[in-house]
Amino acid sequence: MKWVARRVMVADMQNAKNMAKNGNSKSSKASNLLELQTVVFAKGSYKKVNGLGFKVKSVIKSDGKIEPFSLDKLGKSIIAAGRDTKAFKQKKAIKILSRVKKLVNELNMKTITTTEIRDLVEPVIASEGYFKTARYYILYKERKEQTKRLTFKLLEPEMTENARLTLVSRCSKQSMTGETIETPGQIFWRVARHLAKAEINWADETEVEKWSQIFFEKMARFKFICT
Repeated sequence: MKWVARRVMVADMQNAKNMAKNGNSKSSKASNLLELQTVVFAKGSYKKVNGLGFKVKSVIKSDGKIEPFSLDKLGKSIIAAGRDTKAFKQKKAIKILSRVKKLVNELNMKTITTTEIRDLVEPVIASEGYFKTARYYILYKERKEQTKRLTFKLLEPEMTENARLTLVSRCSKQSMTGETIETPGQIFWRVARHLAKAEINWADETEVEKWSQIFFEKMARFKFICT
């Protein structure tokens, strides 16, 4: 069924080309179908069509690792954001992905960071009118990356609501639209990791991880606070 569906989509694209070439009255439909040549969703993943893909070849993850750029992962993350917020489905996600592709290509880079990708995707989603989904996307990706780096349970410090709001407004990372994207616990973890990085001068990553946890636990219990 997936193979047949892919053949039908390719056939529709060829029909769109013919319609545009012959000046068919349904030229707007042809234009839309031609735009979808950029990607085809087949067998659960995005594939390049007619050589039209991202110029970027690799992505730098938040932990510094470099991986091949995956159009599949980016597309799925946009689809997931639309699905989770009940805002849009695959067709709209492909349109958003196409716009992001254009922006990335305009940067003319072969390597991009995950943060740069997020900063491109978020305003595109917002410009389509899905403001809550844009905020959800940036928050979800940020928290997902932080969770991947954790090897222990992240504690949220006990504090009054006023103290929490003050801490978040002053210290949290912000999205391009000015939205805060960290909880108090995530703020403390980021600071703890930064402090512990000094250990890399005398030890290995294991020591950095150990001291990150020590600093974080002291900060979460208000035994030690950086200002």
